[in-house]
Amino acid sequence: MRLLVERIILLVILSAAVGFAIGSIWVDSPERKLRNKIDSFVRKDFFDPEAARLRFVISAPIDSGARMACGRANGKNRFGGYVGEEDFRVWIDPDGTLRHHYDILASEDDLFLFRSCMREFLGQTE
Repeated sequence: MRLLVERIILLVILSAAVGFAIGSIWVDSPERKLRNKIDSFVRKDFFDPEAARLRFVISAPIDSGARMACGRANGKNRFGGYVGEEDFRVWIDPDGTLRHHYDILASEDDLFLFRSCMREFLGQTE
């Protein structure tokens, strides 16, 4: 009986260690850091940034290395009610600089990325 208890304790300790290691890799991953950066970048435009609800995907890079994050955001108004989801997109330069889509002249790359990004977003949310 004692051997069984020791094995269970060992299994729990090993499971916790593996879970911690996997969690550390995810938290420190470049993709997670980019998602957090985009989240903060979009939230700063809301009346109540902490209450904003965001859902988005990040596109694969195109030939130039640029990417786009696109999705939907919902924020609160001054009365505390949510106003409804609106589409958004954020251009990600190859060096990691974030820009709002309205700061970019509509180019073929912008339109291509937006269409492919929204297709991916809608495919994940349906």
